[in-house]
Amino acid sequence: MISFIVIGKNEGWRLTKCLTSINTVIKEDGITDYEIIYVDSKSTDDSVERALCFKDVQVYEITGECNAAIARNIGALEAKGDILFFIDGDMEVLPGFLPSVMTSNNKLLYPFMSGIFEDYIYDENWNFIEIQKRLKISETLKDRFETTTGGLFIIESSLWKSVGGMDNRLVRSQDFDLGLRLSNKGIPLLRKPFLLALHHTLSYFNVVRKNSYATYSVYSAILARKNIMNKKFIHHFIRTDYSAIILFFSLFFSIIISPFFMFFYSLICLLRSYKIYSKSQLNYFNSFWILLCRDVIFILAFFSIYPKMSKMEYEKFSS
Repeated sequence: MISFIVIGKNEGWRLTKCLTSINTVIKEDGITDYEIIYVDSKSTDDSVERALCFKDVQVYEITGECNAAIARNIGALEAKGDILFFIDGDMEVLPGFLPSVMTSNNKLLYPFMSGIFEDYIYDENWNFIEIQKRLKISETLKDRFETTTGGLFIIESSLWKSVGGMDNRLVRSQDFDLGLRLSNKGIPLLRKPFLLALHHTLSYFNVVRKNSYATYSVYSAILARKNIMNKKFIHHFIRTDYSAIILFFSLFFSIIISPFFMFFYSLICLLRSYKIYSKSQLNYFNSFWILLCRDVIFILAFFSIYPKMSKMEYEKFSS
């Protein structure tokens, strides 16, 4: 059995598109043994009501602490399938993928897989802006192994259970952490060159997201501390958090040698701020101070914040 597990919060029309697309996949791909589970993270819009309109969808609502890891763990706990297909509620899945990755007796060809999704970008009022392609699909594009999953992947239930599912201490990057742990077991994510979903989302540089920068820094630091000895993580760590690393060493050498070392960080911060400014709706001044705050928060969180595992508290809705 395939368990389609959808998670979401305040997805509204996007959730309707998501659940409709799953039913389309089931019909067009000839899936006969399945269940659909939706786990809601305390939506304040009509997301739950929209999910309940689908008679074949089991709807659960988190009553305790919420994050994506908790939601996915609840979905997996309630799932009866030996295959778990995780989908974010702002995604439309496309038919054709499942027949290409399953055997004739409904087993996965590889235990941990995903495809490609395209970002449909909107402004803060949900007016469509553009399509951003993460990878250009072509005949020359090959299968590849990765540690990152995103919110869209398919996995054997036994493999999920073998690593204890997602770490719900991580409010962000839970999927990346899962990919790192599975890579350490010798089972990295297999990314197939197949357009699997359309992702309806705000721009990643939209100013609406700026309030999440502090949270991003805190949980990036916790993820880094947890995986600092994982060789598959180091390249990503250096590429995404190099300014925080430079700030740490600049502070260290400024204390023991000379304050001049802070000049080096200031230069790096200015250059990286310009890069952020050129890609976002932020002005240069805001880009600089946001980056500086992110780096400071990252260092403080790396050494001082140790979140506890959260309980899974939830209830099932009846239509």
